[in-house]
Amino acid sequence: MRFLPWALMFCALQVPAAHSADGDCVREFASLQRKLRWNLFATDRSLGEYSSRFGPRFRPFLESLRAEDRWLDAGTGEARALREYQEAREAAGDASASLVGVALRAPLLARAKLARLTKRSGGRFRYLEGRELESIPAEELGPSRLITDFFGPLAYSSRPEAVLERYLEALAPGGRIYAETGLSSTVRVGGAEGERVLSLASWIGELLPPEQFRVSVLGGQLEIERLKAGAAFRLPRLKLLELSAEAPPARLFQVCGPGESC
Repeated sequence: MRFLPWALMFCALQVPAAHSADGDCVREFASLQRKLRWNLFATDRSLGEYSSRFGPRFRPFLESLRAEDRWLDAGTGEARALREYQEAREAAGDASASLVGVALRAPLLARAKLARLTKRSGGRFRYLEGRELESIPAEELGPSRLITDFFGPLAYSSRPEAVLERYLEALAPGGRIYAETGLSSTVRVGGAEGERVLSLASWIGELLPPEQFRVSVLGGQLEIERLKAGAAFRLPRLKLLELSAEAPPARLFQVCGPGESC
C-alpha cells in the first residue's frame, strides 16, 4: 500500500482528471501515505460494528469457529474486534479460534493491549505489521476459515486485485471473506457493450467463478464463500487512474488490456 515510491512517475505520465496539476497529484499520494503511516483513520472498530456492517450471516458464522480454525483480520488497527471476540469466548468458557491481525503499523496507544492479548492467547494470536498485505506469504495468513477486511487493504491498496488474490489463497474450503470497500473505489471496464464503471465490489463479484465461490455484493460490501478447493485464481490487473486521499480514499481503476504494462 505504499504509494510514494512510484507516485512521481505516475503523476508525470498521467495527471488524474480530478487534479489540475502534477503538484496536486503528488500531494494526494503524499497525503494518503501520511494517513497510512500514522493511522489517521478509524483503528478501533468494535466487534459490534463488524456484526452490524457485515450483515446477519456474519455473527453466526463467527460463533461457529472452532479452536482449530483461524480468523484473519486485515487492517485490524488496534485489533479491538479480535480482542472482544477472544474475551467473549473466555467468559463463556469456550476456546477461541486462532487469531491473526494485519496492519501496516500498530497504533502506538494500543501496543500494551496487543501485548496482553498475545500473552493471554498462549501463542494463538499473532499481529503482523510492517508489510503490505499482498507481500505476506499466504502460509502466514492461512488457511483461514474467516477473513475480514473492514475498510482495510482492499479499500486502501493501489493493487486491490493482488490483495484479493492473497485472501483467496489463504481462504480454507468452506471459509468466508467479509469485506467493506465502500462505494468510492470504482473500476472502468470496457467491452462489446461499451464502457461501464463498476464499484470495486461489483467488479470482483462478476469475476469469481460460481462453481468455486459463492459471492454476495451489497453496495461496497462483499461476502465470499469458498465452496471447494481449486487452483489459485488470478484477477485481471488494474491500473490506478485517479486518487483522492480521503478515508477511505476515492480511487478509479481501469482494467489493463492485453499486453499492457500495469
